[in-house]
Amino acid sequence: MLRAQLQGRALLDSLLKEEIKYADDTQKVKLIDTISIVYHSISPDSGIIYGNIGLRMSEKLQFELGKAKAHNALGLNYEAKTQNPAALDNYYKALSIFEVLKDKARIAATLGNIGNVYASQKKYAQAIENDSLALVMYEKIKDIQGFRGQVRNLGNMAYVYQSMGNFSKAKEYFIMARENARKYNLNDEVAKNLGNLAALNYLNKNELNLADAINYCRQAIEIYESLDDKMGLASNYGNMGEFYLAIATDSENNIKKGAFAAMGNAALINTAIEYLNKGIKVSRQISFSEGLIGCHEQLWKAYTLKKDYKNGLENCRVFFSLRDSVYSSANAINFANLETRRAKKEKEDQVIKNNLIESNNKKDKLIYTSGIILLLIVIGIVAKYFVSELKSNKVMATERKKHIDRIKAQKTVLKDIAYIQSHEVRGPVSTILGLVQLFNFEDLTDPANGELMEGVATVAGRLDKIVTEVVNKENKISKEDIESDQADNI
Repeated sequence: MLRAQLQGRALLDSLLKEEIKYADDTQKVKLIDTISIVYHSISPDSGIIYGNIGLRMSEKLQFELGKAKAHNALGLNYEAKTQNPAALDNYYKALSIFEVLKDKARIAATLGNIGNVYASQKKYAQAIENDSLALVMYEKIKDIQGFRGQVRNLGNMAYVYQSMGNFSKAKEYFIMARENARKYNLNDEVAKNLGNLAALNYLNKNELNLADAINYCRQAIEIYESLDDKMGLASNYGNMGEFYLAIATDSENNIKKGAFAAMGNAALINTAIEYLNKGIKVSRQISFSEGLIGCHEQLWKAYTLKKDYKNGLENCRVFFSLRDSVYSSANAINFANLETRRAKKEKEDQVIKNNLIESNNKKDKLIYTSGIILLLIVIGIVAKYFVSELKSNKVMATERKKHIDRIKAQKTVLKDIAYIQSHEVRGPVSTILGLVQLFNFEDLTDPANGELMEGVATVAGRLDKIVTEVVNKENKISKEDIESDQADNI
């Protein structure tokens, strides 16, 4: 798994460099869909992000094939996260589009993907049903893609039966897969299914036939050597070592050993060590951590059986060291996935926050504009009223010289009014006019405007109190005038 991730990362780096070269067209959609697929074995959360980008671009371009491939990529990533409902939803959406496009190969592949999800849920009937439909579709495709699809789908069906514990049915389908691979000259698939048959004979505890397992494994190794397939060699060398070791430790004769029973334990253990060392050598060449871990674990057991405790201890130490290292790497990947999810959540929260800010800005614009207009109206009314009152007072002062004695009695009141007019009113009015000059009318969303409005509101409140005080004092004078006139008329 770790090696697959490393290979995927190398491919991903190459694809990401290519992405920037394309405009937002169908070619870029295809590239993004591929990036999403590669991510499913490295960082499914990132794969989902790219899958959704590809989906949105495809919808914008009305590119149905890209849309279907995006759904398929999303299905793979959700499947990797074991979010099976979301995986199936996307696979079925992809399938419906591929059916409209009459794309047989992708219909078959998607049916196979659906079968895999059902198998992981232990819904074996649905898994076999979809795999069978995929097989029928692949049989209609008369090219290498169809031939390879047939073989792989037969293998998938064998895995399902194996998971069900139906080993005879699983063996039947692995053999069918192997024979079809031979028919179409797909040697890598022949070797793969020989290896599967070997493992099946080892896993079937009711009928442990390691003689057949070793024969299948040996045939697989011969093919992998001719293909120079180091991954296949590493896996099968390790399996061969484990098979020989299992025969050597079978003290209750539960295993069908065939001719290998006559080898004797010492020869069996030495043969196991030989294959395990080959597995280690090849695994190191390709940085296959899982192969190294498995081989060192079996060597630890083999050397212990030989009572070679020095080599046993060394392989034990290496086994735990490698296992812990891979565990740490897996944790690092998990942490990276968590970080991706956190970043995605922050991005989504930021979008919501931006939308809220935009909405609030629109409201603020309306409030600011309305507030400025209302403020100007209030200032106009206050100014007009104030000027009117001043004129009225002057006229009254001129016409009523005869009431000098009364005016003298009221001089304290008039003195207060004059002080308020010349000092207390001028300050707030000047402040308001100054704040208005600072207001940013070109960008009403300027955060400083809010502070200015708060300042204007505070000063306007103070001005209102001052004007009220002036009015009260004027009313007092008016009342005294009326009383004086009434007294004069008597």
